[in-house]
Order: sequence, then structure tokens, then C-alpha cells
Amino acid sequence: MPPWNKPAAGILKINVSGHSDEEIVLSSIGCFMRSNSGHFFCGYYGTRDFADPVYTDLLAIYYGFKLGDDEDQRYIEVESDSATIVHLVNNPNHNSNYSDIVLNIRRLKDMAAQPCILRYVERSSNLMAIRLSSYSIEKRLPITRLNSCPAELFEELAADWYYSA
Repeated sequence: MPPWNKPAAGILKINVSGHSDEEIVLSSIGCFMRSNSGHFFCGYYGTRDFADPVYTDLLAIYYGFKLGDDEDQRYIEVESDSATIVHLVNNPNHNSNYSDIVLNIRRLKDMAAQPCILRYVERSSNLMAIRLSSYSIEKRLPITRLNSCPAELFEELAADWYYSA
């Protein structure tokens, strides 16, 4: 089970996750930016009243790139545990029913410096983004910007960094 991997010096890593629950017709996202020292810079979390797993994962990735743009950070890596969605965004020849949000993600990605990366990682490397998405459902808040790590998650975030590769 690979842990979270620290980015190279000078690069900020943004982990993103989306979850969609059809029973309660609710989707949640969690995304946050941190450095190779594990410092939490900022994030987004929250819920929306729909249950579309593809759109939810795209929304999480969109907010991940939005973090980089909001903070004027150009040297970023964005990681998602949704291989299908990462492929959809990274493949410009792929047409989908979600072209509006995909084009917005690609626009934000293109604004970042090369080598800006969107890549798939195993769930075990993305646990804090998954946890933040779950926390969103607990709180039932609309999508909100985080300027600090929620106190209830601070110890988990520290442990995630401590055991990182």
C-alpha cells in the first residue's frame, strides 16, 4: 500500500477526491494543497445536491486546479484516485458528455507551468483527500474554501505526511 508521495522541492501537490451517494442524492469533494514538508496551504471541500460520480470527480479535479490558480502557483501536481477521469482530462481527443467542465479543467491546467501534471494515484496515496470528501458529507456544507486544515483532521494530516515516501 503506497503512502502519499512528497513532491519535489518547489512543487506543490494537490490531492483531490470526489464521492457521489445516489441514495441521499449528494456528492462531495475534497481537495487540498501541500508542500513537500507537509504544510497545508489551502483547500476546498463541500457538497452538491446531485449524484453523478463522473461529474463529481471532474468537479474535484476542477477545484484542485482552481487552488493552483487562486494561489498563483504554477508548479503543481494534481493527483486523483479516479483513473477514468484522469484519462478523460488528459486525452484531448476524447469527447464526452462533460465537455464544458473538461475544457475548464484543461484551461486551468494549461495556465500552470510545465511540467504541470494530472495523474492517477492509488486510493492509499490519496487518503487525506478521500477523508476530506467524507468530512464534507458529515458537515453538509456547500463547497467552501479552506485556509487552514480543519482541526478535526489535523492529526490525520500530520500522520499522512509522517508516513509518506
